[in-house]
Amino acid sequence: MRRSTVCQALLCAVAMAGSLPAWAHGGLAGSQSLWGGISHFLTSPLSLAAIFGLLAALFTRHEKLHLAATALAGVAAGLASAFSSNVPGYLAPAAVTLVGLCALAGWKPPPIGALVLALVAGAAGGLAADVDAPSLPGGIGVGGVEMFIVGCLLAACHDIAGIKLLQPALPIARRVLGSWVAAMGLLMATLAVHVAKA
Repeated sequence: MRRSTVCQALLCAVAMAGSLPAWAHGGLAGSQSLWGGISHFLTSPLSLAAIFGLLAALFTRHEKLHLAATALAGVAAGLASAFSSNVPGYLAPAAVTLVGLCALAGWKPPPIGALVLALVAGAAGGLAADVDAPSLPGGIGVGGVEMFIVGCLLAACHDIAGIKLLQPALPIARRVLGSWVAAMGLLMATLAVHVAKA
């Protein structure tokens, strides 16, 4: 097993362990926000689209930065979710559209661009989770699950990229996935603007 894969697995474990302070106040009340954040994230198509857009954009690029990108995406998702009460509804789908367009265009970001993309995708996923009552425990849940999913999928992508049989199809798959993410972001942004005007 590659050292980077082990490091990402450890980061995923830390992300899930980081949710333990949400239990500090005891009882079910201390965990409702945490699990609410996790369930909102996992049932939000736009949050999942942000993750897949990030995967498509970073696929086979900057494997050494995947650990930092995972951490940045998770922290950005958690903070965005915890402080999402005054953010316009169109911002998350607009950010998802941007991430999808980067993958669709086949953009090969420099290292700093990859980290900025992880930050944007993470924040978009956190905002799109649309938790009922934004709070720090809910943000920890959103950030933890984003970090876990992104870390696992980036590690899997790193291994898939090494399969010679799949290499001719990977650029096409990356663009197809990017187009799907961009289309979903555009649709949701249009709906958000329409609702805001109504």
